[in-house]
Amino acid sequence: MKKDLSTLEIRQLVSEFQFLVNGRMEKIYQLSPKDVIFKIHAPNAGVFLKISNKFIYLSNEKGDVPEKPTTFCAILRKNLEGRKIKKIWQRDSERIVVFETESNILAIELFGQGNVVLCDSGYRVISAARMQKEGRIVKQNEKYEFPEGKVNAFKIAERDFARIVKSSESGIVRTMASMIGGTYSEEICLRAGIGKNSKELSDANATKLYKAYKKLVEEEPSPMVVFDEKGPFDAVIFELQLHETKNKVAFSTFYEAIDSYLSQAGEAEKESEVERRYRAQIEKIENIIAIQEKAISELKTESEADQRAGELIYEKYQEVSSLMKELEEARKKMSWQEIKSKIRNKKIISIDERNSAITVDL
Repeated sequence: MKKDLSTLEIRQLVSEFQFLVNGRMEKIYQLSPKDVIFKIHAPNAGVFLKISNKFIYLSNEKGDVPEKPTTFCAILRKNLEGRKIKKIWQRDSERIVVFETESNILAIELFGQGNVVLCDSGYRVISAARMQKEGRIVKQNEKYEFPEGKVNAFKIAERDFARIVKSSESGIVRTMASMIGGTYSEEICLRAGIGKNSKELSDANATKLYKAYKKLVEEEPSPMVVFDEKGPFDAVIFELQLHETKNKVAFSTFYEAIDSYLSQAGEAEKESEVERRYRAQIEKIENIIAIQEKAISELKTESEADQRAGELIYEKYQEVSSLMKELEEARKKMSWQEIKSKIRNKKIISIDERNSAITVDL
């Protein structure tokens, strides 16, 4: 199941978003700290830019939105509604997308817990969906600072690439995953014919890996959603050997693939939740039935014992009646202790004077 966007996928989306430049922000909605929707009127088109957790994409459907704006949403509306988009860009190979308007900067962080930060044109922070996240604090009225930059994965030289992957202690695929994403890292290893869990790399294999890396990064996109037996499980930019046995549906743009994937995955998740609740309810009912069946069985056993006792008393009525009369007469003259010491009737097993109970063998 796809949980976020890789930096390579963000680069593709930013490229596809360029038709929004010179479009205007018309309306803004916030569903949660992780979900913000921008209605954008682009030249000859109206679309919804959706930021959902660590995803960013375009959709033709607004979906359900709250009637009243949150405080952060109200601030976004005040500063951005009616403003023209001047520039859309990605911060090197970081998972950060920046929208520049006539008067503001909107930095969309798609890593960690995700964040949307509104700044003025000088990068002074006006507000953010999250003012503090994972130890990193975004302070109002202070300059927005991009996270400390790593190597630019899109422009890395072979020498630097080889140094990074050869010095890795966590395995080649994990090292490259931090640069361009896990799925594409596995694909590169597959294409280069190098085990993804390898930790030691020769110079020759480092060169092979770099060539496969560069070829993938520069490959012509062919966006698609990939399916397994449970439904959609990934949306990718390229035709991957990794998924050659899977069913796939192609799309014209990657943002359409993401929109379709999230929509279908959301429906599948809802169905899964309904099934889980249904199973839990069935288990609850089955447990109640099992408890009731056990109680019925115990009551039946008890009832049968009581019935047999009653039948024995009825059968031995004269004997029991005679015995009771003898005890009543003896009780008039003696204490229970004296009666118990002088009992000669073998039918009487025990006498419990405290509970007025006599146990008789019938």
